[in-house]
Amino acid sequence: MPKDKISLFTPLSDVKKIGTSKALALSRELGISTVEDLLLYAPSRYIDKSSMISIKEAKERFKEGEHAIVHTKVRLEGIAMIKTKNKGKIIVEAVAVDDEGEKIRLVWFNGATWLVKWLKSLGEAVLYGRIQQLSKNSIGIAHPELRKVKDGKVDNTIIPVYHIPSSLVRKKISESQIRNWIKYLIEEVGDVEEFIPDFLLKKYGFPSRSEAFRQMHFPEDISIATKSKERFKYEELFLLQTALLIAKKNRVTVEKGYRIEKSGILIHQFVNEKLPFELTDDQKRVVKEIYKDLRSGHPMKRLLQGDVGSGKTLVALLAILIMVGNGYQCALMAPTEVLANQHYKNFLKYVEGLKKEDGQPVRVQLLTGSVKGKKRKDLLTALREGYIDILIGTHALIEDPIQFKKLGLVVVDEQHRFGVAQRARLLAKSSDENIIPHLLVMSATPIPRTLALTVYGDLDVSIIKQLPPGRKPVITKHFYENQRVEAYKFVKYQVDQGRQAYIIFPLIEESENFDYANIQEGYERIKNFFGPSYSIAIMHGRMKPAEKQKAMEDFASGKAQILVATNVVEVGVDVPNATTIVIESAERFGLSQLHQLRGRVCRSSHQPYCILITGKLGPDSRKRIKAMLETSDGFKLAEKDLELRGPGDLLGVQQSGKDVMKIADLLTDRDTLLEARQDAAYIITKDPELKKLPELRERILKHMGEKLFWQRIA
Repeated sequence: MPKDKISLFTPLSDVKKIGTSKALALSRELGISTVEDLLLYAPSRYIDKSSMISIKEAKERFKEGEHAIVHTKVRLEGIAMIKTKNKGKIIVEAVAVDDEGEKIRLVWFNGATWLVKWLKSLGEAVLYGRIQQLSKNSIGIAHPELRKVKDGKVDNTIIPVYHIPSSLVRKKISESQIRNWIKYLIEEVGDVEEFIPDFLLKKYGFPSRSEAFRQMHFPEDISIATKSKERFKYEELFLLQTALLIAKKNRVTVEKGYRIEKSGILIHQFVNEKLPFELTDDQKRVVKEIYKDLRSGHPMKRLLQGDVGSGKTLVALLAILIMVGNGYQCALMAPTEVLANQHYKNFLKYVEGLKKEDGQPVRVQLLTGSVKGKKRKDLLTALREGYIDILIGTHALIEDPIQFKKLGLVVVDEQHRFGVAQRARLLAKSSDENIIPHLLVMSATPIPRTLALTVYGDLDVSIIKQLPPGRKPVITKHFYENQRVEAYKFVKYQVDQGRQAYIIFPLIEESENFDYANIQEGYERIKNFFGPSYSIAIMHGRMKPAEKQKAMEDFASGKAQILVATNVVEVGVDVPNATTIVIESAERFGLSQLHQLRGRVCRSSHQPYCILITGKLGPDSRKRIKAMLETSDGFKLAEKDLELRGPGDLLGVQQSGKDVMKIADLLTDRDTLLEARQDAAYIITKDPELKKLPELRERILKHMGEKLFWQRIA
C-alpha cells in the first residue's frame, strides 16, 4: 500500500486537498478530525433535482403560496445587458421558454459581458431555480442554475445540503467545498471494511458501509439516502452499546475488586443507635443491591439516581460504613467546597461514637483547596499510612500526590459535574494496582433512560423514588417581574413564621461582571424591602471560600434568615428550616437547574414553596415554566429537558463535550438506541469475546479506545 494512500483514519491535516489550516478549523468547530469524521458529517437536507417540474406547474404552486421550484428543459430568448438607474448598475436579463411555450423571466443582478456570451452559447439547457417576486409587477427567477443539455440527456441529481457554521464561512470553508471534499474522499478511500454483522444488515435492510457513504452524500433516491443515514445512526449506537456491555461484562467477570465477607459492626451500630427514622423501601432495596456488589469480588460501578431529598447521601453513608467496617478507606468527592464542608460536618455527626472492631473511632477528614501547608502535608501522610478512614473533598482529591493505603470505595456526588477521566483518576488512588476500588456515583439530576444507556451504559443503575416519611411536595408559583413585591411579601410572611428563605439570581458564564452587578443590585433591593430588622446574607462565586463558608454557616445556623445567592446553592446544600425559595429571572435557568434549586426547600416536614419570577417569556422558557408548575417528578422533567435542550447541555460540558453523539440523536432515535442495545446484548451473550466477529472486535478496541477508556475490554 502506498504511503500516501488515504484511509478512513487519515487525519484531515494530511489530505493535501484540504490543508492544515482548514483541517484545524473543521476540528475546532465541528469536531471533525479524520476522513471518517468528515464522511459521517451527514447532510442536513437534500435538494431533489431528480424529477422535472414545468414552468406552468411551478407558477401554479407560486400562486398558492408554496415553495415553487422550476426544473425543466428550456431555450433562452431576449438575452440582454441592461444599465439600471441605480448608480449605473448592470443587470443581465433573459426569457426562458419551455417545450410547451410557457415563459418565465430570468435575471442576474451582477451583469457581465462574459455571462451574456455564455448564455447565448447554451442552446438547449436545463433550468433550475426558485420563483420569486422580482418587482411589484413581475415574478421570475434570480440567478438561476443553467446546465447545457448534452446529447439530449438531462443530468438529474439530488444535491446534499450541509449545515456550515458562520465561523467556518469566515475561514472560507463553503458548502460546495465540503461537498467536493467528501466526493473526492469517497473515491480515494474506495471500499471500506464492514464490521456490522451480516444478519443485522439484513434484519434492517441496511446497505453496506461503502454504499452507505456514497448514498448518504450523493444518493440516487431520497429513500436510499434516508436508509443510509439510518444505518450510520444505528452503527454509532450499536458500537457504543456493544462496547459498554463488554466493559460491563468484563467488570463483573474478569476485573478484581475488594470482596467483603460481612456487613461489619459499624452499620449495625449506626442503624440501631443513631438512625433517627426507618429507611424507605427504596433505600433498603438499594442498600441490598450495593451490599451484593461489595460481596461479589468484582468492582462495583453503580449509578444511584434519586430526586432531591430522597435520601441518597444516607445510602452512600451506609455503603461507606460497610467498607470501613471491613477495614477499607473510602473517599467522597463533591463538586464545591460548600457541599464538601456540609458532607464533612454531617459525617462527623453521623459517625460520632461509632467504634471499629479494634475499638478505634471512625476517622473523617476534609481535603479542599483551602487546606494548605503543614495541615495538608500531615493529612496526606495520615491518609497514605491508613490513619484516615473517610476522606471528603473536592477536585483536590484527584491531585497527584494523594495516595490511599487501601482505598475500597469511591463515592462521587453530583456526578454529572465530573468527567469520566476525573472519576478514573480517583479510582487509581489505591495502592494496589491489581484491584479496582468500588464506585458509587450519585445524581439528584434524574437522567432520561436513553441518555443513561448512552453515557452510563456500563454502570448498574439504582433509583430511589420514595421521599422520606413526613416530606410534603413543593408548591410552585409563577410571578412576573411586576409582581415581585407580592412575592417578597410572601417571603416576609414565611420568615415571620420562623422559617428561612433563599433568593436566587442567575449566574451567566459569559459575563461574570454582569452576574456580580445583578446580584449586588438585587441584594440592595432586598435589604431595602425587608429593612434592618431582618438578617440577610449574600453568597456568590466572586467571594473567597472562607466568605462563602461563613455566609452558608450563618444561614444554616439560623443567624441569617434570608440567603441571597447565585445558583452556587444548587448542589446539595441542606438547611431544613429553609422552606421558601425565590428564583429571580427563572427563564434564564435550565429545567433541571430549576428542579435542583426547588429541591433545596423540601428537607423538612414544613410546607415548602418555590416562587419563579420571570420577565417576558420566549417559547422554550414558557415550556420550562409550565413544566415546573405541572409536575415535581424529576424524571418527567428530565425527559422534557432533554427534549428542550439536548443531551450536551443536560450533561454539562465536562461530561459530554460538544455533544454525546456525532450523527444519532438521543431524542428522535430512542427506538434505534433500544434496538441497538438489544442486538448488542444478544451478540455479547452468544460471543462474549467477539471471536466470531473479529472486525467488530477490532473496531471497538482500536477506534473507540480514547473516547471511553475501552482499553479495559482487552
